[in-house]
Amino acid sequence: MEGFPALIDVHFSCLRCGSCCRSLRTREHDYTLGLFLFPKEVEMLNQLGSARSLKLKIFPQQGTTTKKATLVDKPNKIFSYQLEDSTCPFLNEETNGCSIYDERPVACRAFPILTPSPLGFIPDCTWVKSNIPTFSSSFPMSPDRNLDDEIRSASRIVNWNRKWCKTAKRFWTFDLQTKHWIAHSVPRF
Repeated sequence: MEGFPALIDVHFSCLRCGSCCRSLRTREHDYTLGLFLFPKEVEMLNQLGSARSLKLKIFPQQGTTTKKATLVDKPNKIFSYQLEDSTCPFLNEETNGCSIYDERPVACRAFPILTPSPLGFIPDCTWVKSNIPTFSSSFPMSPDRNLDDEIRSASRIVNWNRKWCKTAKRFWTFDLQTKHWIAHSVPRF
């Protein structure tokens, strides 16, 4: 129809460039974050790392204060963690492949999806840079079925955060650069 943008067909195919695994740390707002991890993934990654003689550096990422308090400097509930490394310790440098592919974290399974609805992509992905127009947020997209797992994984992260924010009085983010908690108002999903 005239005046309406055409539907953009999206078929993701990993280029195995390894750039996603080499840029795990991101700067958002006024803080630095690492790869998002669910609490149950922390133990699993520590075991996988130990079996490979790797010492992982994992810190809290997000938390909430669930009680009304005025002099609180950190959350009383932590609901997500983060890998401190900028380059994933499980990256096979020779193949640019994941050495724990079948056990990789949900955040890795979601890649290159940033948000499931509306569909948003991680802009630093080499495939995204060459295949998704920079103005894509204003264009409707038709993701190929091969993105179903990525969209489902991104949805799990969003739903997890939404669940924790329902009862929160204050939301917290742990800054990897300063190693301090930063308080925020609770995001509304």
